[in-house]
Amino acid sequence: MALKLLGFTFKQSQKIIVKRSADDKLEFISSLENVNSLGMQIALPLHNLKPMPLLKGEKVYVLISLQSFSIEFNTLVKGFKKDNIQLVVLEFPGDYKRVQRRNAVRLKVLMDVEVALLPQKPDQEPVFEKGQAVDISAGGMEIITRLSAERDQTVLVKFNLELDRNRVHNFCIRSKVRRVSSITPKSKRLGVEFLDMGMADSDRIFQFIFKKSTTSIN
Repeated sequence: MALKLLGFTFKQSQKIIVKRSADDKLEFISSLENVNSLGMQIALPLHNLKPMPLLKGEKVYVLISLQSFSIEFNTLVKGFKKDNIQLVVLEFPGDYKRVQRRNAVRLKVLMDVEVALLPQKPDQEPVFEKGQAVDISAGGMEIITRLSAERDQTVLVKFNLELDRNRVHNFCIRSKVRRVSSITPKSKRLGVEFLDMGMADSDRIFQFIFKKSTTSIN
């Protein structure tokens, strides 16, 4: 059964995390079981098989993870309901925040890219070196290239992704070199983290990863 909440669609029994507050390290695991006029109905949150002690009117913090981001919000306990299992009824949140997941799913690829050191002066043009990406995520990629780059240097990474048959998106992303390893005297393997990337581009990359992953499974 599909459940509608905050403009998003979730599957019944979608796993969620419940905490006392956003900063609380103690996480209780629950699941979203129903959304109706009563509110959000979730399974009794557990941590190491121990239930979360909850009272009517208490504030809790909820995290619902999707593929490339999570939905997080504060809400209140409205009450309790017994169905096949013990349920906690939560109020609908007034607002929420969307948190991008940097450590997103990584896809093995073999894809042409271009990479250049970030110019030191505004009037300088970047000099791109050809390379190949060997994996990609919404947070970065691994690149084999002859570019002489060192750890913590900032580079520009250019590549194209075919999102569907009639749509190709061009990327040029400022990135930070996080890992460097030598393959041959002239070629290196760079692990780069994407910087200052908008949510739309991040979602496009995840769309590409999800499509390719699904295709390979089918």
